[in-house]
Amino acid sequence: MQLAPSQLSAQVQKGLRSLYVLHGDEPLLQQEAADTIRAAARLQGYTERSVHTVSGAHFDWSEVLAAGGSLSLFADKQIVEVRIPSGKPGKEGSVALQQLAASTQGNDSTLTLVSLPRLDAATRKGAWFGALENFGVSVQIDPIERNALPQWIAQRLQMQGQNVAAGEEGQRTLQFFADRVEGNLLAAFQEIQKLGLLYPRGDISQSQVEAAVVNVARSTSSSCPSRCCPVKWPGFSACSMVCRQRVKPPCWCTTPSPRTSAL
Repeated sequence: MQLAPSQLSAQVQKGLRSLYVLHGDEPLLQQEAADTIRAAARLQGYTERSVHTVSGAHFDWSEVLAAGGSLSLFADKQIVEVRIPSGKPGKEGSVALQQLAASTQGNDSTLTLVSLPRLDAATRKGAWFGALENFGVSVQIDPIERNALPQWIAQRLQMQGQNVAAGEEGQRTLQFFADRVEGNLLAAFQEIQKLGLLYPRGDISQSQVEAAVVNVARSTSSSCPSRCCPVKWPGFSACSMVCRQRVKPPCWCTTPSPRTSAL
């Protein structure tokens, strides 16, 4: 079953499936999709979570296959996450993923979440990916194209109770915003969060948006002390904004232990 990212929230509210597959090359949107699934799972009693990151040709797939049938004494339901950063599970992994997909059917105690990068057409036609799609819900997460970015920014502003002016002025504001963050959706996300900190709910003017974005654009590495921003960020501008506004950034560098952990 294939779904668009915009359909995922409605689907999990109707009823969780036992297998979800997220694949794409936009980390922010993929993280948000995974969070949507996890949040719905928590509400339905999935109290434990284990994460398995596939690395190297000698990865032990037996641990992943066994995870679906092993619950602790203190949990009735669990989430098992399988992350394949390379998008290439190998021959042994291909067989294991097909077995994993089949085992999820009728398993109401385990929700399996598989995360993959962007896959080429040949990989999507492979037996292991076909099994994941046939037995579960597949969500392809594509980057936001430049022509769709202003509307995406407007929607995100609305989610935090803010709007640009109507008409041409608002369109100019959104275009200005998009020009400054094009190609970096994480930076756009952070800039939107910053506007929520700087200005109250309601309308925000073009001058307010321009002032906030220009301030970030002029930042340098000297304004980002390592003590408040220990993670290496793609650009100084986004990093400096986090430091000045004390916005907690999403964590992209920490991978949970393969051991079972509470959600």
